[in-house]
Amino acid sequence: FFFIEIAIIVHTYFEFLNNKSLEERQAALNRVADQIQGSAVGLTDRVLSQAGTLEGVARTVLAEAETSAQKAAEVAAAAQQVTGNVEAIAATAEELSSSIFEISRQVGEAAAVCVVRARRRGRLAGGATCFSRAARSGDHRLGDDRYHGFDTK
Repeated sequence: FFFIEIAIIVHTYFEFLNNKSLEERQAALNRVADQIQGSAVGLTDRVLSQAGTLEGVARTVLAEAETSAQKAAEVAAAAQQVTGNVEAIAATAEELSSSIFEISRQVGEAAAVCVVRARRRGRLAGGATCFSRAARSGDHRLGDDRYHGFDTK
C-alpha cells in the first residue's frame, strides 16, 4: 500500500516537472518530499499501532497458556488423588469380601456342628438353639458342648 502511494506521487511529480519552470519544479519537489514523508510517517504509525496490538494479544495468549498449564496440573493432582482413593476402596472391598467369606464359612461350620449334635440327641430344635447361642455369643468354641449348654454324657 505504501509503495503504491509513493509510485503514484513520483509519477505525478515527473509529469508535472516536464511542464514547469525551475522554481515551480523546486516547489513541486518539496511537496512530493512532504507527501512521501507523510506517507512514511503514516505507515510507521500504523506499524507501531499493529505492533502494540500484537503485543497485547501475545500477553493475553501467554496469560491464558499459564492459566491452562496451572489447571492441567490441578487436574493431574486430582486424578492422582482419585487413583489413590480407588486403590484404597478396592483394598477395603477385598478385605470386606474376605471377612464375609470367613463369616459365611464359620456360620456354615456352626450350623453343621449344631445339626450333627441335634441328630445325635434326636432333637433338631436343640440344634437350632445351639446355633442361636453360638451366633449370639460370637464365640467360636463350637466344638465344646459344655460351653453351649449340652450335656455330652
